[in-house]
Amino acid sequence: MTPGTAGAAAGGRPSGTEQVPEFPFADENGVQLGAEYDPLLTQDGLARVAMPHGGDAWIATRMADVKQVLSDPRLSRTAAARPDSPRYTPEVLPSGGVLVGLDAPDHTRIRRLLGKALSVGLMEGMRPWIRETVDEILTELLDQGPPVDLVRELGEKLPRLTICKLLGMPYSDRHRFDESVDVVVSMATRSRDEVGRAWSTLSAYIGELVEAKRREPAEDLISALLEVRHDGDSFSDREVITNAIAVLVAGYESTASELNTMAYLLMVHPGLKESLRDDPARIPAAVEEMLRYAALSPAGAMTCRATEDVTIGETEVREGDAVVPCLVAANYDHNVFDQPRALDPDRANKGKHLAFGFGAHYCMGARLARIELQEALTGLVERMPGLRLAVGEKLLPRRTEMGMRGFLRLPVTW
Repeated sequence: MTPGTAGAAAGGRPSGTEQVPEFPFADENGVQLGAEYDPLLTQDGLARVAMPHGGDAWIATRMADVKQVLSDPRLSRTAAARPDSPRYTPEVLPSGGVLVGLDAPDHTRIRRLLGKALSVGLMEGMRPWIRETVDEILTELLDQGPPVDLVRELGEKLPRLTICKLLGMPYSDRHRFDESVDVVVSMATRSRDEVGRAWSTLSAYIGELVEAKRREPAEDLISALLEVRHDGDSFSDREVITNAIAVLVAGYESTASELNTMAYLLMVHPGLKESLRDDPARIPAAVEEMLRYAALSPAGAMTCRATEDVTIGETEVREGDAVVPCLVAANYDHNVFDQPRALDPDRANKGKHLAFGFGAHYCMGARLARIELQEALTGLVERMPGLRLAVGEKLLPRRTEMGMRGFLRLPVTW
């Protein structure tokens, strides 16, 4: 059955004989939201889906429903860590105390301290350095000459340089953490032992940096995490390490996929590159619209479980039920966005997207990601006006992991 073809999928419970669609749905093109979501966005209520492991869950796709799932305290992320929970991974993986896996009051405490350390001033203060880094990367590429793989030379390099700069990690140390970061990012397809080993490797490395920063503090996030205080509260060393790893993993991979996809859209969307080159002031708006348009995390946000009966939209969710908030689907909600499948940088409400989450679960590094994306796109349209794909679109290898999709390579010329 396809999503939405049975009445029970729209707010009711499937009968014992009714087939429930498997989730995540098959990828169509790796950029736009798959057509499988369209029926879910037009029906009333949540839909029932079969998770890869652990049974069925509800999926929330409409903007209002997704926002409720992300903000309702009766929907718990810690409860979803129980062994019997519907999930993406073969085994229930420990959250390790990472912010995204916590509920209040632990979530509130960690977020308050992290927010003081990962401040707007710290992130905005990196903009000149990011702009200079983009310029240096593009100068090297122009000197080298085409063709080049934009994923390797810009899409991966800029976020990695940036996150190392933010945390105060030597970029030359990346051989010590690159592989482990890749394992954590793709944990949905990894065993508990693999993820545990990767986490231990990252913990040991960050632990060394914590000791070094304690002896000699610097203008970086790890030093700030060690020093931050709120009403007499502070992070333990374990919490410093855990939050530094979370920032490393989140800032490393998601921004890279976003940047690669935006570069692709610049090259294939008619007139987009030229319009931004003619009016660079429109680049921040274009970034927001591409964040909405690019459905790079089809699996949605972390699964929650209801701690009591709760109504979401027109659906009665029972205590113990699992619910998946699908952020990328909400960004295509026709009740919020007119013609959501059109890429329109002039869209009046483009900033209402949920690419960075919502409420207490809004991404704390969103400003830094925006700075990277804005500066990278500015550099591309200004310094590479002839930028175009060096191969046909169908020849571009794509990522297909549940956690993050995008491009493996982008051969370009100019």
